[in-house]
Amino acid sequence: MASSVSAVKEIINSDPGATFDNFSADSPRVWTIPILDDMDVAGREEVVVVGFAAFFIEDIEKKSRTSRSYRSVCSIHYQRRA
Repeated sequence: MASSVSAVKEIINSDPGATFDNFSADSPRVWTIPILDDMDVAGREEVVVVGFAAFFIEDIEKKSRTSRSYRSVCSIHYQRRA
C-alpha cells in the first residue's frame, strides 16, 4: 500500500504540465474542500458545511505540502436546527 505522500505525488505526476497559472478545471490537482462552520467536534457528530473552496496542489513532501487557494467554489447559507 502506498503512503499518502506517494499517493499525492502520483496525482501530481498524473498532470505534470499543470501549473497554478495554467490548468484545466478537471485537473486532479484541484481539490475541493468543504468549509465547516466549526471544527469543535468529536467522532461522528454532525457538522455544518458553509461553503467549499478549491485548492491547486503544487507539491508535497513528508512534512509539508504546497498549495494555493484557487477559488471559492460556492457559499452556502444555512439555518441551524433548533
